[in-house]
Amino acid sequence: MFGLRLNPSGQLIWLGLLLLFAGRLSAQHSGHAASTEHPAPAKQTDAGAGQEASMPEGYGMVQLVPAIRQAIGVAVSKVERGTVQKELRLAGEVRTPEDRRVSITLRVDGWITRLLADYEGKTVRKGDTLFWLYSPTLAEVQEELLQARARGDARLEARVRTRLRLLGVSPEVIAFLETRDTVLYEVPFLSPLSGVVMNKKVVEGDRVRPGQKAFEVVDLSRVWVEAFLPEKDLAFVREGDRVEVSLIDGTTLTGTVIFLSPTAEIRTRTLQMRAEFPNPGMKLRPGMSAVLRIARTLSGVLRVPRDALVWTGNSWIVFVETSPNHFMPREVEVAALTDTWAAITEGLSEGETVVSQGTFLLDAESRLSVTGGGGHAH
Repeated sequence: MFGLRLNPSGQLIWLGLLLLFAGRLSAQHSGHAASTEHPAPAKQTDAGAGQEASMPEGYGMVQLVPAIRQAIGVAVSKVERGTVQKELRLAGEVRTPEDRRVSITLRVDGWITRLLADYEGKTVRKGDTLFWLYSPTLAEVQEELLQARARGDARLEARVRTRLRLLGVSPEVIAFLETRDTVLYEVPFLSPLSGVVMNKKVVEGDRVRPGQKAFEVVDLSRVWVEAFLPEKDLAFVREGDRVEVSLIDGTTLTGTVIFLSPTAEIRTRTLQMRAEFPNPGMKLRPGMSAVLRIARTLSGVLRVPRDALVWTGNSWIVFVETSPNHFMPREVEVAALTDTWAAITEGLSEGETVVSQGTFLLDAESRLSVTGGGGHAH
């Protein structure tokens, strides 16, 4: 009719709906005849007795006759304990490790007379000279050091050394200044770690002031990869878990989950996850995209088939067969979902029977039952 064609599953759904509709018409007709001949107050079935209080709002008990149950393909499964395995693949981005970056910030007035860290991305080693600084303040402090040493005043020498250190002069340079008999007017500033120059803010000849950042040195021997984890998969990830990242050249690096955000993004229902990886040969560079892979197994959990779950828009429900052909909707707490299984933390007990096929039709019938249009399909 009208050229409409349905696939087998679509035909089954329409057949089920037609059977349920026919059942309701039959039930309504029988109920009308009964009310005419022998009026009697309505009674709740034994299967539903005492259960309405635990039903989700807007849902009711469903009773099916065996013929309709078979026609619409209702199948059931036992709630059991077992394992739930899942492999997560998350799109991520390589980030600079915050705990391996150092800001090179000036603490005295002066002029950069020579700059060796002269471009962003330059690789430096710990102890390499980054720049030379002429500073009248540093020249005055060196004069104090020479005077203290000439007088043999060890306490004053110690105070002057401390002052030089607080002004940003490295211990190696301070030790070198103590060997001199004259002031060193251009003082070298050394890199505190091996890494890469980033966020460069100065050029040779610049005048600098206390508090001014010259650049950063970042150690990229280890890097972070950040991704957004769907909240439904949170049960599968823990801090300390092993995680892998696949590179374009086919290389796989193994890292560790080091951070899971304590808050979730409301709009996307995800939370930030961070993993740390070794970075041999600088194969991972900040800004690159990466795919994270996490494989995890939950053992000894209550599980039901994934198809047993129905999402109401606010929560998950299942249909429990409380007695033969009587089905009660029940709200459950889901800890983890895979394509095959759902791990349940609340709402079910081991050994109970739930509908694992035909939940779509039962969901429709259960909703209709509270409006007086369903509940019994005869």
